[in-house]
Amino acid sequence: MRQFLIAVGILITTTLALAPLANAAEQTHVVKGRDTLSSIGRQHGVSAASLAALNSLANPDRLYPGQRLTIRSTTNLPPNRRIAASTEPSRGQKWGSAMLASAFRYMGVRFVWGGMSPRGFDCSGFIGFVMRSVGVMLPRTAAELYVSGRPVPTDELRVGDIVFFETTRPGPSHAGIYIGKDQFIHSSSGFGRVTVTSMDYPYYRPRYLGARRF
Repeated sequence: MRQFLIAVGILITTTLALAPLANAAEQTHVVKGRDTLSSIGRQHGVSAASLAALNSLANPDRLYPGQRLTIRSTTNLPPNRRIAASTEPSRGQKWGSAMLASAFRYMGVRFVWGGMSPRGFDCSGFIGFVMRSVGVMLPRTAAELYVSGRPVPTDELRVGDIVFFETTRPGPSHAGIYIGKDQFIHSSSGFGRVTVTSMDYPYYRPRYLGARRF
């Protein structure tokens, strides 16, 4: 339960950081030599995805010294804005606790084509690794996952469902693990690492194909 609460706390912070809240404090970060979106996000308590979206970054991996990024911080929101996750995990609370803890453990691990381990993941490699750690064996590729799971309507998504997108080629070419509150965790070639992204993120929203449950 403690691991679940920690993971949900990270998830809620990320969700609030991505939401356009009127009372969120804004500040400016000046990029330094070795800064990355992830390191800047950690410094300010926001997600890399929220930084990319807020600053309309075409290539989130390409920053340059002196670049000015707007930071929208929500760390001082009043307690009543920190709502609890309400989505029951697809295989129950205990399983969901373990799955979220495993997935968040690899936040920031670099994207590697064909990667299936903490040395580097591609999207389906990350999904398979996390799911195996909680006793679920899955096919290797996003396309195989898409045709083998049970379809789930968007309004019935639960934590642990696999969400699919049409990105680099026709059909399901990218996938992630739904973690509730319209967020999914995935190994992204665009961000270059394991990260959390909103389902409404401008790049992914029009490319959403559907979800599967295992």
